[in-house]
Amino acid sequence: LSDIKIPLLVVHSELDSVVPVAHGAQIFTGSGTPLGNKEFFVAKDTEHIGSYFKDEKEYSRRIVRFFEQVFTPSKSDLFVAGHKLPLDKTSKDTESNGQPGLMQGSDASAANAAAAASA
Repeated sequence: LSDIKIPLLVVHSELDSVVPVAHGAQIFTGSGTPLGNKEFFVAKDTEHIGSYFKDEKEYSRRIVRFFEQVFTPSKSDLFVAGHKLPLDKTSKDTESNGQPGLMQGSDASAANAAAAASA
């Protein structure tokens, strides 16, 4: 677990009779993810897989907040597949034939792969 360094959100139900809360706590504390990039959310008075249904708004709010805190890049840090992309170019550039163009330069392969995957 200590090799896990990626952002981590552990959601667990307090009254879970299938997977004890302690197991979620072990994952949270055992991971190598820095504290600013991980969260342990325990849904109160809830059985296994019941946290969403107990309080949909709170469940959704916590997940959205985590994603916004951990995955929202600053304007200078836009990455695709681990490659920093310039903000002044997009895969929506057009070539002379009117077809979507591909980015050029050192970040081209990552951006072009992302554009191809979404096509």
